[in-house]
Amino acid sequence: VGFQTHVDTRQFQQITQDTLEFLEEDIQSQLGLYFPSVIIKNLEISTQTDRNIINVLLKYSVESTSITDELNITFD
Repeated sequence: VGFQTHVDTRQFQQITQDTLEFLEEDIQSQLGLYFPSVIIKNLEISTQTDRNIINVLLKYSVESTSITDELNITFD
């Protein structure tokens, strides 16, 4: 069993505010479960609904280290 969000299960659904809230909660939950040393500094989920695109921007740090980074993912 590895890290997995449920982004793929909603991939073909219409983008709604509920979808965005679900994704945000799921990402936070899965990171907390599988990567508890990752501290979320900022998580932004935005859309381009006319193009059916979801953008995820995650800014994070790693506990007890000086590591900080960001991850930007686009689902289309």
